[in-house]
Formats: sequence, structure tokens, C-alpha cells
Amino acid sequence: MYPKVAEERLITVQCGFDPRHPPLIEARREVVKSYRKRPIVIQAEQWEPGVNDRIIEETGMVNRGERETAVRTETGDHTVPAGCGLILTLEGPHIARPGDWIIVGIKGECYPCKPDIFEATYEQV
Repeated sequence: MYPKVAEERLITVQCGFDPRHPPLIEARREVVKSYRKRPIVIQAEQWEPGVNDRIIEETGMVNRGERETAVRTETGDHTVPAGCGLILTLEGPHIARPGDWIIVGIKGECYPCKPDIFEATYEQV
């Protein structure tokens, strides 16, 4: 387990509209805690349409069509752009675009991740 690091920050609030008084006053001190992501190993593959389309079936991706399509799910109606897919995640539907990394999470769930976020967050093991 990693140690939790606490920072003390000064919290200020807006105070009235009287121009003769300073607009900000010290309200209270609050401890803001910092957390580090646990080092877990995930499975992921970058989606390239026409190259590894098996991802579509494995993730249950909806509509990877040539044109924009409306898709109705339990959470409502969604518009899926042409060439993209809709993955139903634990947090709700997410659009997967070509080049996105498709991640299998710790509960076996699949979700898309933009390449820049993936590169900043993960490293190959």
C-alpha cells in the first residue's frame, strides 16, 4: 500500500459586493489528499479497423459502420460517427474511434482509451 500524502491548501470564498472590502477572505483550512493509482496489469490492444476487427465481437462494440448511425441503449439514444463504434462500459456507452486503445479492465469490462492518455498512463510489461 502506498502512503497517502496530504497537502494543506488555503480555501478562500467570495465575500459580498462592497468595493470598500477585499473580495476574498480566508474561510477555513482544508486537507486535500493525494492518491497514486495502484500498479495493476491490464490487457489492451490498439483498434485498427480492417486489421483487428475481432475486437468488435470481443467487446460487444455496436456499429462500426461506414456512415453515422443512431443507436438506442438502456441509457438513451446515441449518435455513432462513421467508422467509429459504441462500447457499452460500466460507466455507460463510450465512442471508440480508430486508433483508440481498447482496454480490458480488472473486472473484465472493456472500454476505449485515447492514445495520448494511454501512453501517459501505461507502459508495456
